[in-house]
Amino acid sequence: MAAIQTTTPRTPPAARSAAGAIFIRAAALVVATLCAATGLAMAGAYPVAPVVAIVCFVAATVLAGLRFSIALQAMVALLPVTGFASITGWMTFEELDLMVLAASAGGYAALALRGPPAVDVDTRRHGPALSIFSIALIALFLVSTAISLERGIAAAGGFRFDWFQGYDDPLNSLRIFKSFAWVVLMAPLLLAELRRPGGFDRLSLGMTAGLGLATLAVLQERLAFTGLLDFSDDYRVTAPFWEMHVGGAALDGFLALTIPFAVREAVRNESRVRLIGAWVVLALAAYACLVTFSRGVYAAIPVSMLLLVVLVYRQRLRLDRAQIWSLLAKGLVFTLLVAASGFVVFRSGGYRAVLAAFLVLATAVPLEASIRKAPIATWFVAGIGALCLGVTGALVGGVLPKGPYLVFAAALAATVVTTMRVDIGIPAKQRAMLSIASWLWLAIDAVLVARHWGGNGAFRDSAVVLAALVALAFATARLNTPVWPERRHEQLATIGFAALVMGSVAVFTAGAYMGGRFQTTRGDLDVRIAHWTEGIGRLRGVDDWLFGKGLGRFPATSQFESPDAIAPGSYRIAYRNGERFLALTGPRLKYLGFGELFRFSQRVTVQPQSTYQVTMVARSSQAGGIHVELCEKMLLYNGSCIATDPALPASPVAWQTIRFPLRTGVIGGASWYAPRPVYFAIATGNPGAVLEVRSLQMVGPDGIDVIANGDFSNRTARWFSSSDKWHLPWHIKNLLLDVLFDQGVFGLALFALLVAAAFLRTTVGRAFRHPDAPYVAAAIAGYFVVGAFDSLLDVPRVAFLFYVVTLAGLMLRNPRAVPRTPTPAPAAVAGDEAAARARRRQLAFGERINSSRT
Repeated sequence: MAAIQTTTPRTPPAARSAAGAIFIRAAALVVATLCAATGLAMAGAYPVAPVVAIVCFVAATVLAGLRFSIALQAMVALLPVTGFASITGWMTFEELDLMVLAASAGGYAALALRGPPAVDVDTRRHGPALSIFSIALIALFLVSTAISLERGIAAAGGFRFDWFQGYDDPLNSLRIFKSFAWVVLMAPLLLAELRRPGGFDRLSLGMTAGLGLATLAVLQERLAFTGLLDFSDDYRVTAPFWEMHVGGAALDGFLALTIPFAVREAVRNESRVRLIGAWVVLALAAYACLVTFSRGVYAAIPVSMLLLVVLVYRQRLRLDRAQIWSLLAKGLVFTLLVAASGFVVFRSGGYRAVLAAFLVLATAVPLEASIRKAPIATWFVAGIGALCLGVTGALVGGVLPKGPYLVFAAALAATVVTTMRVDIGIPAKQRAMLSIASWLWLAIDAVLVARHWGGNGAFRDSAVVLAALVALAFATARLNTPVWPERRHEQLATIGFAALVMGSVAVFTAGAYMGGRFQTTRGDLDVRIAHWTEGIGRLRGVDDWLFGKGLGRFPATSQFESPDAIAPGSYRIAYRNGERFLALTGPRLKYLGFGELFRFSQRVTVQPQSTYQVTMVARSSQAGGIHVELCEKMLLYNGSCIATDPALPASPVAWQTIRFPLRTGVIGGASWYAPRPVYFAIATGNPGAVLEVRSLQMVGPDGIDVIANGDFSNRTARWFSSSDKWHLPWHIKNLLLDVLFDQGVFGLALFALLVAAAFLRTTVGRAFRHPDAPYVAAAIAGYFVVGAFDSLLDVPRVAFLFYVVTLAGLMLRNPRAVPRTPTPAPAAVAGDEAAARARRRQLAFGERINSSRT
């Protein structure tokens, strides 16, 4: 009797797929519920208008559920301008948390309702995906940050929940932890978004829009406090980044991260609206970079742009090593020539002469294609015509008000019409003559503009530079191969780079402050090295070196473990004998100047030319030492300001009530388009002394107290701290040392591997041929150049964006060409079909035999 064979039935692939989909939908529903509940609780505790916060959170959640791609774009775009800690008093929790929770709640809810999106075979094989190695790195680094989170909370005395905590408190570790944790939470949604057609385009557009909003804020701040063209004042913009209230490079890191994506929009887009918008954003970003007066930004942007150019050209032209070095050499020569030209023209002619010279250079780039191989006779006739137009323009310009500028504008319009391939119905030969004549006329008028503004010295300088440019244009037009790029996007990129170089030279030449910054570079580096050495010296014992001191513990160690006698200021809400009060500690320094004071402030609304009565109930063990001010400021640097130092007798136990007036004067009278926020601030002028304040009032002529939460009943809601110029105690001032201090050697190694995997993948690895890889690599490179001299992971908003870019770099893959499959012969097709039918009959017969045996 034949033995009966039994087999364990296998679950069909369709059933396994259905079970997996059910599990994914159930898990997504749990995550969505947790995110929604956490976000609603956080919105309900929002210090300012919690009802509005709840409505906005619900609306954002619904938007993410309906269109996650739009919600992601909006979140990235709004990220730089949705930090309101200087108004709310929140530091541990912030608006970024609400946006991430809303996007995650809506995105996972949609996944639970609709199921996993269908992915075709080609996308699954060649589209964005995370490798096993990348997933392992992310998981291990998450474990490292979790260990450091626990160590940081334990070092601060154990977990203690409070909506309002500072740098010394346990939840400061949570503040740092969230930036990476949020990216891990959103990783499946981000991967699904990047797999969709145009996913990276939408992310890039969001980054560009965020850059535009941030640079508009920079423009408004400069307009309000210094003027747009004042480059000698030591005012450094902070824009909407409240995290710079104790120094740091939040704005610098954000610019380095987002500018490569704006370049992508400018050179890759075919939409005219997006193209124009991207170039406007880049122009604003160039200005923002200049007025940061940050040496890190001045190094980061050229490095990232140079890397970007090399990677893009390597992809497009498949350059070898010699060609890459040749391209770099040409770029360096172009940069030096443009910089030298800008310096020569600016030294006597100022900004107007530089702008005129730049426009001549900018129109020379597209001009080359129109005048290639033009005969010498054409140049001669065009030159005579341009000379006649120049003389006529000089005569007309001498009669009309602002005449030279008007004539220059007419010459520019003529050059644009004849150069930019506008159809004017003229044969090519005559058109080339008109193009040369109008451009030469523009060069002549640029010299006249320089003379009008700067006199004979500016006339000579501009004439030399523009004559050299004309000679160069004549020589390159005779060559067989073009010198300037022929594609419109590349021409715009060249012109934009020239504008950045000329603008930088002008700012450095005119700005005494920037010149002083570069003169002190060596001394500042010595101070930074000593600071790094002292900071790493706080790692004591094997545990500290392996796992770090804990996330966000550097400011606290500056306060309590610094080996020298100095320490930063601090604040806390204290309770004693049933009373609640603010304990404000001044920095321990030998001398507390105006910039070194540790301020505790609140944004208020006051009327100009009014008197406000201030009442303060306070005490201190040291007499005097109270500093009170009412100042117009964005964050760190004051505009109009009134200050007073009211007398306070020494009284460590009894409360003292002091009253004094503050007359606003011009404070509070700023224009609507360039507002200057007003802050009421208190500080202690006694080094290391503790000032205890029970209540504060500031009553205006109308009898209304403009200070909110003056009795600290809602702890530090609406209050904010700042240190204008003493910043070292809050930051170790190096990105990698920051990770080492917080997470030890274990965390630093994982962080380095994680970022190196993304960077190498997009430069020489499995994604270097992907069209978006150069922009990811350039963003990472620029971020690390800034991070060489500043801590950037202690700014959750910017760190979150950096981790998103890093995750995108880990997801990208090289695109693969679809192989050309030869058309099979009819006999082969028929044979394949017959074999398939025979195989199906054999399987069906086997199933019947097994069924009969059972």
